[in-house]
Amino acid sequence: MQGEWVSFRKGSQPVEVFQKIRNNNVWQLTVKDLYDILVSHDIYIYFVNEEPHLMIYLYDGKRVNGVFGYGENNSIEEEYLDELKKQLTKFKCNHNEIGKVNNLIRLYDIRKRKDDLTNEDLEFLYQIKVPVKGFNNEVEDMLNEILSDRDRNEDIATLLNVSSDNITDDIDELDETTECFIGNLTLDEENINLVSNLKYVIGYIYIDNKNLRKDIHATAYDIIVSN
Repeated sequence: MQGEWVSFRKGSQPVEVFQKIRNNNVWQLTVKDLYDILVSHDIYIYFVNEEPHLMIYLYDGKRVNGVFGYGENNSIEEEYLDELKKQLTKFKCNHNEIGKVNNLIRLYDIRKRKDDLTNEDLEFLYQIKVPVKGFNNEVEDMLNEILSDRDRNEDIATLLNVSSDNITDDIDELDETTECFIGNLTLDEENINLVSNLKYVIGYIYIDNKNLRKDIHATAYDIIVSN
């Protein structure tokens, strides 16, 4: 459903904004709250049939400083994600904000497909290469919802071509059969011999002696080696 963006420039009267949203004020903003925001921010609100669904704070007309949806806990409703993404591209917006919208779009798509996921989808879900970020807690909540229905070890085994039986996130279970460790891992002279078969660490890996460095791939982060 097509809507319209209404802008309220820095210094606008907060009562004007309050009157626009007061009947549907999920954000629970008072006139005082709006006054404090409008001292240094422009506000853009997306209305559909006079009901607000999105809000953007723009600091000094240059930088996006906040994005809010109108769903539960200010989450962004799926049907308005494309509109939000289009609007954000009009501003001098850092790639992080656009990336958050793209993350949500992808999560909604993955949740619909559920069982027909590609390796790229699995890399995304398990944050193999980069952390998945979003607005408020909605990305984390959706990630947890999707992952709760999946077999983590089977997914990781498929993705990294290792045995699901040889994956662990428990340091006490680390042994010569372990191929993949999930979590942050410190290796030293006492446990270096336990990782003779370790190929992947999904997390940080710290090796306290460069002479002990093993051919292990830290899938998400750098391998840190001390001097």
